[in-house]
Amino acid sequence: MPKIGRVSTFRPSVSGDLPAGPGSDRTRAERILALSRAGTWEWDLSTNANVWSEELWPLYGLDPDQDIPSYETWLQSVLPEDREPVERAIQDAVAKGAVFDAVWRVNVMADEPERWLMSRGVPIRGCDGDVSRYVGTVRDCTEWLRAEDAVYSRELHETIPGAFAIVDARGRMKAWNRYEAEVIIGRPLAEIGGMDSFESIHPDDRDYVMGKFRNVLDEGVEESGEARVLLHGGPRYMWRMINGRRVFIDGEPCVMVISTDITRRRQFESLIGFRVRLLQMVESATEEELLRATLDEAAGLTDSGAAFCWFRSGIPTQEPFQVWSTGAMEAIAGCGEGQAHASAVNSRIWDEVRISAGPLINNDAESIRCSRLIGGWPSPISRELVVPHMSGDGLIAIFGVFNRAYDYDDSDAFVLEQLAGLAWDIVVRKRAEHAEAARQNQLQQSQKMALLGQLAGGVAHEYNNMLSIILGHAEILLDSVDESHRFAGSLDAIRRATLRSADLTKQLLGFARRQTLQPEVISPDAAVARFMSVMSGIAGEEIECRLEAGATGAMIEIDVSQFEQVLANLCLNARDALSGGGRITIATRLQRVAPGDPDPVCAGPGPGDYVALAVTDNGCGIAEEHLPHIFEPFFTTKRVGMGAGLGLSTVYGIMSQNGGSVRCHTEEGRGTTVEVCFPLHRSSSPPAACDDGTSDAGSGGPNILLVEDEPNICKLLTDLLQGRGYTVAAAANAEEALALSMPRIDLLLTDVVLPGMNGVELCGRMQQRDPAMQCLFMSGYAPESIEKKGVLKEGVNFIRKPFGIRELVAAVVGMIASSADGSKKN
Repeated sequence: MPKIGRVSTFRPSVSGDLPAGPGSDRTRAERILALSRAGTWEWDLSTNANVWSEELWPLYGLDPDQDIPSYETWLQSVLPEDREPVERAIQDAVAKGAVFDAVWRVNVMADEPERWLMSRGVPIRGCDGDVSRYVGTVRDCTEWLRAEDAVYSRELHETIPGAFAIVDARGRMKAWNRYEAEVIIGRPLAEIGGMDSFESIHPDDRDYVMGKFRNVLDEGVEESGEARVLLHGGPRYMWRMINGRRVFIDGEPCVMVISTDITRRRQFESLIGFRVRLLQMVESATEEELLRATLDEAAGLTDSGAAFCWFRSGIPTQEPFQVWSTGAMEAIAGCGEGQAHASAVNSRIWDEVRISAGPLINNDAESIRCSRLIGGWPSPISRELVVPHMSGDGLIAIFGVFNRAYDYDDSDAFVLEQLAGLAWDIVVRKRAEHAEAARQNQLQQSQKMALLGQLAGGVAHEYNNMLSIILGHAEILLDSVDESHRFAGSLDAIRRATLRSADLTKQLLGFARRQTLQPEVISPDAAVARFMSVMSGIAGEEIECRLEAGATGAMIEIDVSQFEQVLANLCLNARDALSGGGRITIATRLQRVAPGDPDPVCAGPGPGDYVALAVTDNGCGIAEEHLPHIFEPFFTTKRVGMGAGLGLSTVYGIMSQNGGSVRCHTEEGRGTTVEVCFPLHRSSSPPAACDDGTSDAGSGGPNILLVEDEPNICKLLTDLLQGRGYTVAAAANAEEALALSMPRIDLLLTDVVLPGMNGVELCGRMQQRDPAMQCLFMSGYAPESIEKKGVLKEGVNFIRKPFGIRELVAAVVGMIASSADGSKKN
């Protein structure tokens, strides 16, 4: 035996799956081992551990209570002259991963008769294809060696585990045991003599076995090999390990053959090898290709004509589908995939498998014809085997094979169940990998959009500073020339282009989600009219867009970007509801909600006047069961990739934020109307006469502290305000501003974003000195971190860059006027 470490013994592991108990097959096997003076062993190459059955101890002449089953112990049991060749033969075979055979003499006492032992070791390969362990037997072959020239007695034959036969040089049977006659050949003992032993070998393996047979006869070497052996003449077969050795009977060379069943081992090896192939395929193959490869393997391992797997609702796929083996696809090519699919989905096989909760085996062709469990097959089915694949308590798939030349049994069901579980595990893994890849792609896209947003916000901020300089100087020049001046038109064109550019930067800030919400008093009719040119491009040529403006003169207060977002979301939903053309109508009207109105059209915070804006389409409508959920985030009935389900929830949030409401009326098959209601704005008194920025504030006017880090903007604003009579002190940052000495500061005009201390912190420091000081913030970019500090809350003034001269002066005049009013009251 090879060198091994210390291990414990066990009761003989002749057949691990044989039942134990008096009279059982396992007990009988133990007796056979004892009677035949044979034992078994197993050697784990990775741990160097060895397990012996208890029959080995007396064969080795060792005492299990005194000796330890180690390399040295075994070596002492081998006759010294035989030790070196036995060890060399075993180690050479292990190095090659091959079967080894060894024969040696036991190191007995001088007065004991000579005893010979023979051992065969068979390699077992792991998932990676490498040999992980050896299993084998040790037999006392003393009597065999002494009786090579005599016919073995029947009693001796029956003590040999498995099938035993002696075959002459022509392949004819000369001796056999009951297992060979009844299990393998399927005939009475008396009818075996003279039969051709090769008739029981599978035709595909016959040449291989005959070659081994001739080698044993001609060369006198022992041979072993694995081959399929037909049972009772076939077509059913089993895999067997066949060992052959030359013996002489009456001077005639013969072959003594002993074979053991290795079918289950071959099945496990096939399953392990197939799993490796599936794992190699998983990166490049689709789910269908993986399943088809599994079905081809199932058909091959079970000798079936066809195999299939069917999936129904309850699994991750949206629609039931089926996959056939390659051979089955070729057979049904003439009947059409659609026909086979429909028949399979409607088959009663699902109910049958669910009731059985286990494999269904039917080997009766007539009952199969009547039940017709497998639909869509173009020819009669002789035998069928179907196994379920469960997830928890639910049936998610069925796998099946059918049309084998001989009956299916439990061993076939075992193979199919193993393949089904193996394939489904791979499919689930592939789906998980795809889902993870999709999540990673989504994360990368989100990060990319966030970076683009940061870039867009930064660019817009710097761009607004430049626009402020252009717009300011253009307006100063316009104020200094008459309308008839030859440059007046050009200057006005510069001013208008600058304002248009400012709108573009506002859109960039909107993309970056960094614009500040600045409610404005706007005309909804005018805003919708401007939007109609955009709407025609969104809707396309096949959709008619109408505007019914009925809120003439009405005004609402809302951030323009929010109003446009509400309108765009409603129009996009209306467009998606139309297939093949249709009509979208946008209508506005005034609506009054009286106290106690039981069903107000505009369910705002209370009674009052509202402006209603309705978007109507004549599309498919909304199903009644979906209507309660349409304003829920991420709820959508659109196909994957057609919408995220945020459109109406965004509309709902904006309307709630602005004191309005939204409601929906729909008729399935006729169309939908979504109506939003904005509170009607009550305009305040017009601003003072100087709010247009053209009046002079007078010399020695209020003191303004200007803080702006952009030199050109700082000079522009300083000149502009000083030209209107204000006393202006300028600083490039907060530290310079705090260091300036002014007797009184009526207004702090500061940029929000400054190097070092920002404008918000500067305002707080200076108002600690003079709580009555007013502050006007300006910026082309309002970061979220500044918004969180409350800069733009109600009562805090803000002007967005770029701004016009009149807009700035009006804001300054209003701030100083409010400060003066407060001083008078005090």
